Amino acid sequence: MNCDPAKFDMPDDRDIARHPNPQLSFGTGAHFCPGFQLARLEMTIAFERILVRFPAIPLAEGKRPIQWRKRLGIRAVAQQPVHLTP
Repeated sequence: MNCDPAKFDMPDDRDIARHPNPQLSFGTGAHFCPGFQLARLEMTIAFERILVRFPAIPLAEGKRPIQWRKRLGIRAVAQQPVHLTP
């Protein structure tokens, strides 16, 4: 949960608006987070539930090129606005 006192002024406080907030959550190599697989499972279940509730999820702003975040070892979409209508 990003509790490194060398990086954050109040490392034990939960602040979702913290800026800057370099993510340290899963780590890499020998320090890879054992909770990573649980987080993946939770996200899989969350997306399945979203797709059941919202079977059609159209893009909000028409077609435009996907912008990717540049992260080492992780491919992530920077932003993708959608419309949710049950």
